[in-house]
Amino acid sequence: MSQDNERINLILSLFRQYHPFLNKATDEIEKSQLHNILSKVSADAFSERVFYDLCAEALPGTPLEDSTPIPLDSFLTGLFASSTAKALPQLPRQLSRTVSEVDEGGDVFRVRNVAGDLLLALTAKQARGLTVEAFRQQVKTAAGKEDCEIHLLVGSESVQDGSMLDSFAPENSDDVVEIMMLARPLPQLDPDLPKEQQLDVLSRMIACSHPPSQLDGVRELRQILSRERDPPIAQVLDAGFLPLVLPLGSSGNAALQFEVLWALTNIASGTTEQTRALADAGAIPVFVDALTSQSADVRDQAVWALGNVAGDSVEFRDIVLAAGALQSVVASIPPDLSQMSLTNLRNSCWTLSNFCRGAPQPAVEVLLPALSTLARVLAETNDDQALTDVCWALSYVSNGAWPHIQAVLDTGVLPRLTGLLGSPDPGVRTPALRTVGNLATGDEAQTQAVLDCGFLAVAPTLLADAKNSIRKEACWTMSNITAGSHAQIQRCIDEGVINILVSKARHVTEPPDILKEVAWALSNMVDGGSRDQVKFLAANEGLTACMQLGRSVNDQGKRVALSAFKGILQVEDDATNTEGSDPQMRLAEFQAFLHHMEGGLVDDDEGRQMVERCWELLQLIEQASQSEPAHTFAKSEPQEEHPDDYKVTLTLMAGRSVGFSHNDPLLVARPLAGTLLQEWNDSHPEVAAVDGDVLHAVGEIRGSAAVLKEALRTPSAAVERPASCREVVLTLRKTRAEML
Repeated sequence: MSQDNERINLILSLFRQYHPFLNKATDEIEKSQLHNILSKVSADAFSERVFYDLCAEALPGTPLEDSTPIPLDSFLTGLFASSTAKALPQLPRQLSRTVSEVDEGGDVFRVRNVAGDLLLALTAKQARGLTVEAFRQQVKTAAGKEDCEIHLLVGSESVQDGSMLDSFAPENSDDVVEIMMLARPLPQLDPDLPKEQQLDVLSRMIACSHPPSQLDGVRELRQILSRERDPPIAQVLDAGFLPLVLPLGSSGNAALQFEVLWALTNIASGTTEQTRALADAGAIPVFVDALTSQSADVRDQAVWALGNVAGDSVEFRDIVLAAGALQSVVASIPPDLSQMSLTNLRNSCWTLSNFCRGAPQPAVEVLLPALSTLARVLAETNDDQALTDVCWALSYVSNGAWPHIQAVLDTGVLPRLTGLLGSPDPGVRTPALRTVGNLATGDEAQTQAVLDCGFLAVAPTLLADAKNSIRKEACWTMSNITAGSHAQIQRCIDEGVINILVSKARHVTEPPDILKEVAWALSNMVDGGSRDQVKFLAANEGLTACMQLGRSVNDQGKRVALSAFKGILQVEDDATNTEGSDPQMRLAEFQAFLHHMEGGLVDDDEGRQMVERCWELLQLIEQASQSEPAHTFAKSEPQEEHPDDYKVTLTLMAGRSVGFSHNDPLLVARPLAGTLLQEWNDSHPEVAAVDGDVLHAVGEIRGSAAVLKEALRTPSAAVERPASCREVVLTLRKTRAEML
């Protein structure tokens, strides 16, 4: 009986591994399916009567229908205990047998079917150097099973492809290895049914050992996942395809590997949770390893897959970077770009841009290998699609602290970027301009590099571009430049760009979002410019421009425009004395503007404080216009700028940093700001009254105390306390990298 048990266990093992109709959880199979199998073994031995009796014995007292599940172990036990088993062809023992036992000397490997028929025998010499794949094909030919999937078993061990046949040879040269061949028809898709309804068939095609069917199965899966509308990614994952497909991504078969990677790329284009399932299954190392393939198509598909994963979120971007994907993608780009296809180049640039994208940014050291490659591609290609992705990648890197900006500048790309601002393709112009604008948010030297590359020469064209987004980016870039030094502001004046901005504001020729950027550009110039530069703005309809801006933009923009208006009033000797206008009418115009701003800033305490300050200035101007020139407001100032400017500068920091990007707010500490303002009030008692409202502004200020303390308060020789509002702004810009 022990031999019967051995045979029962072997047959159960074979059913569990290879038979699609067996319920592997219960080892049960439908009665009709079992009868069909046994009839092929021996139709005579398994007559309807004999088969029914065996089933009835396995399931006593149970009505038997074709769909009745039969417990296979009970059925086999009854079979081997009955006389029916004696009529069956005897299965050979699946153990090594010596030549003396079988009297068929010389063979080392013998292959038999389940009926025990000898199909193929090989000597040691014939088996030497033979791969399992080639051996399987010989067996298939010998058995006449070209259209079947062939499984080879030594005992209960499956003979897998990818190894040599002689690795299964016996240690004793007199032994013979008996191999059982199992053949089953190859799974085929039903052409009359939708493929997504036949995922079970695809699963068997991919799992089979027949390479052409395996390739067809993966290709069909890829095509299903490539559907533009509602690809069945969730169904594919639920059906358990990842464990089947992933090992094939490392296959030596380039065609199969390509299809696998393509299918996985499509899964990575799904939801975050679907991408997570891919990463958790171990797909990312498969993608990285595929970058070393000899096949350009395989490498390109791996690049695309990594770009999809990294583009999903910062979390997956960092996982991909930690797997060494950036270095591998860079290494896959040859020194001579002509050696790679245009499609591969485009995909590589897009993937590198996704590696650089997202906040928080990767450390600049991680991105350095990509920067040098991006700079090389930028210099050597004229393909607009590749240039677009390279420029976006550079914009993502430069949208950061001083080290990131400097890393981009160090690649030497700025002249090429400036040249691309004239590209006829807006898809190239937009990211190129974004990158240049980001570089202008840096310190004074970094902003100067932008000017030295000729940005102001192309600025008028950009400010007149047909696309709103380009004009908005250009105005934003100018707002970063006008937050620079006096010399940099003067260049903006000399190149005529300030007059263009004033004209846009005066005539309200732009949408509100662009006018808000114009307001920032003028406000930054007023806040950081010299007295003469602010007076230039006043003489060129600057006050009119600010009033128009205040009426045309949203609440935050209103406050910015009002700040510029107030700043001009503070330095203008006679703001009402404009050529061609009546001073009283001009004064009435100012008053009407302030009434309008009061109505628009009802819930904005900071804005209302600025309006009150403007009313005080207008009162002084009105008094000065009725007095002798010696008593004008401007001549009564003993210092270069009104002392209240220091308070105004700190107040402005609550809303937006001067000269920095929109989503890059300057950080200022509430306690330190309060202390600085109190010290200022103590040293200027004559303006203490107007500074009484500063507590609200301090309440809006937040950030890093340590940096401001180092920059503004430390009484050391190395750090001098700034003497003017402009110096405060410049000092804060120099410490920007540390603040962020």
